[in-house]
Amino acid sequence: RTVAKYRDELNILPSHMRKSY
Repeated sequence: RTVAKYRDELNILPSHMRKSY
């Protein structure tokens, strides 16, 4: 899958989980 879609999925996660990536 594309990076754009991957980042879009991370956008759904809470901010503290986004920092893990």
